[in-house]
Amino acid sequence: MMRVASLDRWACLGTSWLHRASPVAKWLLLGSAILVVIVSHAPAPLFAAYGLLALAAATSGVPLGPLLLASLMPVPLVGLFALSRWAGTLPALAVPVTIVAKGMVTALAALLVAATTPYPDLLAPLTRVLPPVMADSLVVTYRAIFLLLAQVEALWLTIRVRGGFTSRPPAGALPWPARGTALSRRLEIAAIGAGLSLLRAADLSGRLYDVMRLRGYQGRLAPTQTLALRREDWRVLLLSGSLLAVATISIARRLLPG
Repeated sequence: MMRVASLDRWACLGTSWLHRASPVAKWLLLGSAILVVIVSHAPAPLFAAYGLLALAAATSGVPLGPLLLASLMPVPLVGLFALSRWAGTLPALAVPVTIVAKGMVTALAALLVAATTPYPDLLAPLTRVLPPVMADSLVVTYRAIFLLLAQVEALWLTIRVRGGFTSRPPAGALPWPARGTALSRRLEIAAIGAGLSLLRAADLSGRLYDVMRLRGYQGRLAPTQTLALRREDWRVLLLSGSLLAVATISIARRLLPG
């Protein structure tokens, strides 16, 4: 599972063209990817956008495998909804594929920007335009997401190590009939674990915010580089333009007859 420490390390130590780009240019890249997701009603534009983002990741020095694997996180979340929209025929399969692809493109774009931008630079532009309460919520939520993932991973490993999903056979029974835990018990353990992880992550987020306040945070993050657009951003702007072209073609195919 991808940890916040991994993203921070990739973002701070990288020297690629995407790392050197300004935070504003990378926010434009993220916005262009989201626009493709919004206007696309077929898999092809989304596959094209995903390919462009994967190519950018491959040339930015970020480990491609973990990034692509993490972009699959929305699949279980939207998978059931996507299947519910399927009419059961082969041509109608494009509908659930499109829904799943939308989540993957959004996740990959967000992860790519986060993995190539130190989080003070990533969030600094927004902390300058948002109200203080919203800016604080954004900063804490960004860190809390990864804290929550780490808590879920730790809890899952603890359950497995302690045999939480393996029950003992009843007295007098042969060893194999009672091995394994019933599905209802697994669901119960998973629900309790998710609740405990959420509460723990909220507690850690509150502590993080207190530490930031003690260290001088006053509602605005100090960026490590200039936020404005600069000459080195041409590759990012070109990539954003390519995504906008994909979105434009998707809109045109829907509006133009034939």
